[in-house]
Amino acid sequence: MVGLALAAAGCGSLRPKTVAEADLAEVNQADKLAALTNVTPLSGTLTLEEAIARALKFNLDRRSKLMEEAIAVNQLDASRFDMLPKLTAQAGYRTRDQETTVRSKDSVTGAPSLSNPSISHDATHILPHSELAGVMGGTVAVREVEGRLIPEQAVYRVTLLATMQPIALAGQSWRGRVMVEAEPESLAERVAKAALALWWREAGW
Repeated sequence: MVGLALAAAGCGSLRPKTVAEADLAEVNQADKLAALTNVTPLSGTLTLEEAIARALKFNLDRRSKLMEEAIAVNQLDASRFDMLPKLTAQAGYRTRDQETTVRSKDSVTGAPSLSNPSISHDATHILPHSELAGVMGGTVAVREVEGRLIPEQAVYRVTLLATMQPIALAGQSWRGRVMVEAEPESLAERVAKAALALWWREAGW
């Protein structure tokens, strides 16, 4: 009996395999090569507009976060890995066809209530936090997916603007590779106009 118990315990135990540093370095190098596979190399002078476009298209940190968000809300289709830069279009679009309802029961007898069930969550929600809803002016519509509030596509434009801002700074290098040359006056005017236009759209005016 003791031998049987020891055998069963041995079968259920896990023995993690040590990963060599050389193997980790090889995997990291392969990941870097895969991330840069479809990145168009620079050929000549890079304008401000082109730098912003490259940041939005090839930003690896943003692509990773889009993948994490898509997986978190269970929106990932394994057959469409080639659409990694476009996963934002897939995230946050699964919505409830009906409101979430709850039924109550008597706190003393425990008997179910005979009244109609009440609605706990609508199919479409508005962010209850004023500091989040009013950042760009106006409210931000969201949907609830598996207990999480997923912003609508409108918030994606705010993300794009946040990604563009580090690129749109005169005399600043982008990850040490790209130097944007622009006059501070014209650059500030461009950023101000873009922010004002974004705020105007998000406010719904």
